[in-house]
Amino acid sequence: MSVKFLTRVEAESWCLKNGIQVVSGKPKPLEAHRIAPLGFSIPEDAGARTSLARMLYPNAEDGDLLIWTTDWSVWPSGEHLPLMRRLREALGEERTVFDAPAQLVGSESIDDGLSLLVLNVLFLWDCWVICSEGEYVAFFSHDEWGEVCIVQESRRSAAKDFLKKMDVFAY
Repeated sequence: MSVKFLTRVEAESWCLKNGIQVVSGKPKPLEAHRIAPLGFSIPEDAGARTSLARMLYPNAEDGDLLIWTTDWSVWPSGEHLPLMRRLREALGEERTVFDAPAQLVGSESIDDGLSLLVLNVLFLWDCWVICSEGEYVAFFSHDEWGEVCIVQESRRSAAKDFLKKMDVFAY
């Protein structure tokens, strides 16, 4: 699998299949492992946002992951929908983000998945990144904050150090 685009209903089904609760059309995976998330602010600078997305994007060994945009166009002046449309078309998808807001990304398509995440973060769209085992979950909010929950302690510690170094760590 490379990148498969999913409707909201298909994304909900994927979450439920992977033991992730969905409430009011949004995933609720952070409760799954009862590990406190690491909170962070999303920086104003586009380069720093890109670095943040790169750092918080899961590794290939995490297997398939879901990138699910749950809210968009909150700040229309900060987005360019044709750019997202062109990226989706390049990945073989003709439907809009409105019709297919989620992407299932295989481990062989890291750059494609990261590109989708970077645009979500740059545009300040609400976006979830969920690994199939639920051991790595990140949420980016249009309100310029986010949370990441990482089960593996060494990776959690590295993410915390990175967030502190970027001066965006909140809790």
